[in-house]
Amino acid sequence: MSEQRNRGAGLPILGPLAVSEDDEKCLVVDADDEEDWVVRFDKSDAFPAREWADNMVNVYNRRLRSPRAGTAAARRAARP
Repeated sequence: MSEQRNRGAGLPILGPLAVSEDDEKCLVVDADDEEDWVVRFDKSDAFPAREWADNMVNVYNRRLRSPRAGTAAARRAARP
């Protein structure tokens, strides 16, 4: 149902995520570069692709805004 993209250099996304949608799929993308997608959720009657994509974006962006996001532990966890 979902497929993860190899982000080339393997660099972490440091900014917010967004959802990009068409008739066949919902992509979770780097909000600053919609061509750089992280996860693809294929649409079907049996799978709520938009709901999953929205939830992933909301959780990630909420954590990004968290006061702990700038801590040393958070930066270490983000390293490849």
